[in-house]
Amino acid sequence: MTGKQADKVDERTDTLVGTNTLKGHVLLVEDNELNMEIAEEFIKMNGVSMEKAWNGIEVLKLFATAPADYYSLIFMDIQMPIMDGYEATRHIRQLEQQQGHERTPIVAMSANAFNEDVSKAYLAGMDEYITKPVSLQEIKKVLQSLEEKARQPE
Repeated sequence: MTGKQADKVDERTDTLVGTNTLKGHVLLVEDNELNMEIAEEFIKMNGVSMEKAWNGIEVLKLFATAPADYYSLIFMDIQMPIMDGYEATRHIRQLEQQQGHERTPIVAMSANAFNEDVSKAYLAGMDEYITKPVSLQEIKKVLQSLEEKARQPE
């Protein structure tokens, strides 16, 4: 997304863009360069720090070597080469359990919106499901939901 395109998006959505108080980092996992660029821009427009991975193996390496609770949220593409999002999510859930870490919210991102695809994502251990192309509103909604959950007393 060019600077001019981002400015136009910002002008149309200025009421949605704000400072996010989300603690930790967001990990964006996407194998398509254009989809990565768009989602990255929307996440950054919400004032959240983020890192990128291009496939399931990369996300596992980043997740496994990060300190506990370093990532507050993972946006996970479903269809990727090397290791898909379903398998990567299952591995992340195993790592969390083995290491005694809190569950990191994982949001599936897919162009498929069929019930079977959504069910498969939840069965793999994902927490939410958004369809691509992602929108600023969807990203904002997920980030706000996570913030609200974090503010609730346990």
